[in-house]
Amino acid sequence: MYTSIGAVLIAVNPYKILAKGPRKRPIYDELVAWYYMEQNRLGLAPHVFKVSADAYADMKRTGEDQCILISGESGAGKTETAKHVMSFVTIVSPQREEERKPYETRTGNAASTVKTQLLNSSPLLEAFGNAKTTRNDNSSRFGKYMELQFDLAGVVIGGRVTNFLLEKSRVISQAADERCFHVFYHLCTGGIDEIPESREFFVAQNFKYLSYEHRTISRVDDRAERKALLDSMTSLGLSADEQSSVLYILGGILSLGNVEFQETAGGFNHAAEVDPASWPQLEYAASLFQVPPEALAQALTSHLVRSGGRASVTRKQLDPRRSESNRDTLAKETYKRLFDWIVHRLNRTIDSKNAGGNASGYEVDASTGSLSLGLLDIYGFEIFEMNGFEQFCINYCNEKLQQYFISLTLRAEQAEYLSEGIGWVQVEYFDNKPVCDLVEAKPKGILNVLDETCMFQNASKAKFASAVQRVAPHPHLVLDRIHGDSAFTVRHYAGDVVYQYEGFVEKNLDSLFLDLVETLAESGMPLMRDLFDDQRTEKEKAKRPPSVSTQFKRQVTELMATLEKCQPHYIRCIKPNAAKRSNFTDPELMLHQVKYLGLTENVKVRRAGFCHRVTFERFLRRYAPICEVVWPLTNISAENCERLLTSGRPRQWPGGPPLDPIKLARDRDYVIGRTKVFIRDPQTLFTLEAQRAAVIPCVASVVNRIVKVFLAMNRLYKFRVAVTKLNAHVRKFVQRKKYERDPMRGLDYHARQALRLNLAAVRLASILRRKVAQKRLVQKRETVYLETMQMLRTGAVSVTKHIPGKPPFSKPHTSDKKLTFTADERSLSWPSGKAGRSDKIIALGDISHVELGFRATPLFSTTAAVVGAPNAATNSKFCVLFVGKNGKFKEEPLEFPNEWIRDRVLRAMHRRRREQFPDRGASASERFCPSLGLQ
Repeated sequence: MYTSIGAVLIAVNPYKILAKGPRKRPIYDELVAWYYMEQNRLGLAPHVFKVSADAYADMKRTGEDQCILISGESGAGKTETAKHVMSFVTIVSPQREEERKPYETRTGNAASTVKTQLLNSSPLLEAFGNAKTTRNDNSSRFGKYMELQFDLAGVVIGGRVTNFLLEKSRVISQAADERCFHVFYHLCTGGIDEIPESREFFVAQNFKYLSYEHRTISRVDDRAERKALLDSMTSLGLSADEQSSVLYILGGILSLGNVEFQETAGGFNHAAEVDPASWPQLEYAASLFQVPPEALAQALTSHLVRSGGRASVTRKQLDPRRSESNRDTLAKETYKRLFDWIVHRLNRTIDSKNAGGNASGYEVDASTGSLSLGLLDIYGFEIFEMNGFEQFCINYCNEKLQQYFISLTLRAEQAEYLSEGIGWVQVEYFDNKPVCDLVEAKPKGILNVLDETCMFQNASKAKFASAVQRVAPHPHLVLDRIHGDSAFTVRHYAGDVVYQYEGFVEKNLDSLFLDLVETLAESGMPLMRDLFDDQRTEKEKAKRPPSVSTQFKRQVTELMATLEKCQPHYIRCIKPNAAKRSNFTDPELMLHQVKYLGLTENVKVRRAGFCHRVTFERFLRRYAPICEVVWPLTNISAENCERLLTSGRPRQWPGGPPLDPIKLARDRDYVIGRTKVFIRDPQTLFTLEAQRAAVIPCVASVVNRIVKVFLAMNRLYKFRVAVTKLNAHVRKFVQRKKYERDPMRGLDYHARQALRLNLAAVRLASILRRKVAQKRLVQKRETVYLETMQMLRTGAVSVTKHIPGKPPFSKPHTSDKKLTFTADERSLSWPSGKAGRSDKIIALGDISHVELGFRATPLFSTTAAVVGAPNAATNSKFCVLFVGKNGKFKEEPLEFPNEWIRDRVLRAMHRRRREQFPDRGASASERFCPSLGLQ
C-alpha cells in the first residue's frame, strides 16, 4: 500500500502479497515494471516501481549517481522494498550482448548472468544477517548498502555490498520468542552432507546458543530456505569446498557453545578447565575447526601475557566465568569474520570495479567510468524493554540518516523558496543535530567517553556511568533517580529510549585474546586460516585495537560521505501494527511513526509551498507546444513562462484535438521565481501534462516530416554532387581515348583551330628565342675574339719555348721569337727551328669552340689547347699543347696578362671539351695536369 508526499514515497507493510485484477496479478510483476518505466510518471499512482523508475531514468539522463534511502522502524518492510527495487532494475535494464547468447556459449561465470547473481545475493545475505525478532520475522541485524553498477547505457554490469555493525551478540543469546540468525536453523534441518551422522546431531534442541529449542517462523520452511541458500551460494561462484567449510564453521560455533568449564582440582587461583562432561563437545568443535582439541582447550582457559614486547611471556589462567566469556567472544568473532568473508566473497563475484572485472566478465572501463544506483537497507529505529549497546549504535545511525533527510527535504526546500525570492513563512520541525552531537561530539560525546573509559585496564560499568554523568546537563540526555546508575535516557527524534549501562564496556572492547587467533590461524581448513590470518606487524599487535564504537562511527561517516555524492530518493516505510497481521492497522502506532519520521512537517511544507518546481528551460521545452504565443520557442525567459500560463491561447495543431485555454492567476496558482516556475495545485500540473500528451503526436508528425525533408534534401545534394563528378570523369575518359587515337579527330572545329594556333604560337616563340640567343652568342663571340686578337697583336701574350722529351716546365727558357699572324689573323705561325719550315697551328683553334670568337672548324690538322702547368711556381704559368696526327704532342709555356683572362679561358676550354667529347674520357690537360682542379 503506497502513498506519497511530493517525491517521498510512503510504503505501508501489508503483511501479505498484494494483487489486483480478476486474475489476481501481483503488483510487482514484469508488466507493472514496464508500465511505470515507459509511461509519464507524473500522473501515475504511487508505487515503489515509480521511485525506482525515477532514479533509474535520472541516472541515465543526467549521468549522476543516484541512491534510494529506505528507512523505517523494524518490521516496516524495508528489506522487501529493497528487493522490489532490485527486481525492477533487473527487469528494465537492457541486456548485454553476452546475455543474448546461448547459455553454453557464454563467457565468464557459467552459472548465471550478473542480474541473476544480484537477485541471488539477497537470500545469501538474509540467511547470514537476518533473524526473527519480536517485531519482525525477517529483521535485518546488520546495515547494508547495495551499490548497483551500470555502464553509461544503463546496463547492469555488477554490484557491491557494504555491511555495517552486525549484531553478533545474537549468536550467543536471544530474547524470548526470537531466533538466532536464519543460517543456523538451515544447518539444523540437514546437517553437513560430508558427515552423515551430523544430521542426527545438528538439532536445534541440542545447542545452548539456540536456546535448546527450534523456534519456527510461520509460513517459512527452513528446509526450502536451506536449499535456496545452497543454490544461491552455487550461483555466486562458491565452490563445493567453500560451502562445506562454511557449514563446518557454523557447526563448530554451535558445538563450542555447549562447552562448559569448572574449577581445577584444588581450586588454585580459581583456574578453569573444560568440564569432562562437555569434553566431547569440545572435541567435536575442534574437529570441525580442524585444530587440536588440547590447543583449543588451553586457549579458552588461559592466555599469554606479554611484557616488554615479546621478551617476557607468561601464561595466565582464567577462572570459569572468564573462560565462558572467552568462549562466547570466540563464537561471536568467528561468526563476524565469517560474515565479512561472505560479503567479501560476494563482492569478488559481482563487483565490476575489481581488477580484471567480476566473475561474469564485466569490467568498468577506466576511460569512460560507470554509474551507480545505491540502496540503503539499514536497521530501523529500535525501542525495546531492555536496550543496550547495539540499540544505541543502531539508533545513532538512524539519527544521522534522519538528519540527512531533514537537510535535503525540509531545510533545503524552505531555503530554495527564500533563494528564489518567494515569500515564505518558516515551518518549524524537529532538528536532531543536537542529538547527533550528544552521541558523537568530542570531547563530551557519549561514544567518546565510552572509548576513554575502555582505555583503562579496570574499566567497568560504574566508571562508564560516572563518565556519562559528566556529559550532563544536556537537553536530550536524562539522568533521573528512577534508573540511577543502571541506565540513562536519550531523547531521540523517534522518542525517549532508556539504555542500560550493562554491557556497554564489554561489547565496545570485545577483544579476542591473541592465543585464540594464533590457534585458529594454524587450522587445517584453508577458510579458517583466511579468517584468522593476522597480517599485522608485531608493533601493531602490541597496540590496542580500535573499539567497536570507533569502527562503527567511521563506517557511518563513510556512508554519509557516499550518500552526499548521490542524488537521493526517499521511501519511508510504515508498520501498520505490532501483531504482524494483515488488514489491520493501529492508528496510534502509525501516527507515532508519521511524527517521528518527520512526515507531518513534510506535509506542512508541501501544503504551504508548491507541489512542483522546474527551471524555465525545462518548463518551456516541455509545454511550449500547447501555447500559440510561445511556439515556436525562440528564447528562454520568465516572460515566456508567464505568457504560457496566462495567455489563454492554445495552439491548434492540424489534425490534433482542440485544447482548452489555460488562464492561471499569479501568486494563487503559480509563482515565477528567479530561475524556476513554481506550481501550487497538482491539478494544474495534470492539465498541462494532459494537453501536452494530446499534442505530442502532432508535434512528432511535424518533426518527423521536417526530419524526412532534411534527410531527403541531404541525400539529393549528395546524389547531385556524385553525378556531377561521375559525368566529369566519364567525359574526361572519353576525350582522352579520342585524343590518343587522333589528337584532332576528337575535337570540333573551334577546338582544332585553337589547338593549331596554340601549336603555331609555341613554335614561333621557340624560333624567336633561338634567333635571339644566336644573335647574342655571335655578338659575344665577336667581342671576345676582337679583344683576344688585340692582346695577341700587342704582344700581351708571350710564349716560352719548351724542350721536347723533357717533363713539362722542368727547364723552361725564354725564346726571343715571337708569334706571328697570318694574313687572315685566324692562325698563328711558330718557327720550329728548322730552316724553311714552320709548323702551322691553330693557336687558339679549340678555344674558338668555347666562345673565344672562332666559329669555324680548325683550318689545319694540328690542334692546340691551353693547359695548366702543375710544376709552375705560380698559377700564372700555362702552356700551349700541340697535338699532331700521330698522337705526339709538345707543350709551350703561355703567359696571360691577368688572372681574369686566364680563368675565363681555362674554364671555357674544359666546359667545351666535355660538351663536345663526353665519351673520350679525360682530356690531355686533365691527364697531365690533374692538380689544376678546374671544373
